Amino acid sequence: MPHTSAFRIQFCAAVAVVAGALALSSVASATPIVLSNESSDATSASVLDATLDFVTAGAGVEQTLTLTLTNDTGSPNSFQVGEILFNASNRVTGVSLDSAILNGSTDVTGDWTLASGSSATGFGTFDYSVSNGAGIGSGDSLVFSFSLTAGGTKNPLNLNDGDFVNALSDVSGGGNAAYAAGFFDNGARGGQRDSAYGANVAVPAPEPGTAELLLIFGASAAAIGARRSRSE
Repeated sequence: MPHTSAFRIQFCAAVAVVAGALALSSVASATPIVLSNESSDATSASVLDATLDFVTAGAGVEQTLTLTLTNDTGSPNSFQVGEILFNASNRVTGVSLDSAILNGSTDVTGDWTLASGSSATGFGTFDYSVSNGAGIGSGDSLVFSFSLTAGGTKNPLNLNDGDFVNALSDVSGGGNAAYAAGFFDNGARGGQRDSAYGANVAVPAPEPGTAELLLIFGASAAAIGARRSRSE
């Protein structure tokens, strides 16, 4: 009997550990896009700082996207962020804005406008944007909630964060393809106006140099030689 009781205790403890792990794994974690690695003008991209955190949830006809915008700019280079632009995969068939909550408590939904097919200077056309002339200040955080549709009501597709963070802007008219962008404006601080789009631009993989090509060629030749030796 003592052995049986000890086994039951160990079994219950194991079940609790597994349940805890499952609970933790079920908590949605955000997928970020960090701005900016490129600027639309002479303004340094290094001062156009903001973070977009994407979290999709739900399934079927009840799916949502929570998009948190955090203005990471700071003195002496403080900017307002008055627009963010992002993309979606072709699996996404509809996006509607449900709410916008500033700094955890203030409802500013009516101040923000959702649009599709919006352009950012130098970065092409994005699938969606939300904008407000005043924007949010340095250190502020704004949480947008969107309702999503995907694939129609009869056969809806289940979306994930990748449907938003892996899509690029359309640059068929010129510019650099970007995952997301934001419009930054210093509000004429110090009597001098400074505004620019900052974006997270896709960085192409560098082409292999001579040394890398020789290394690849050598490895291939060695592999071919090894196969020939085994066949003889």
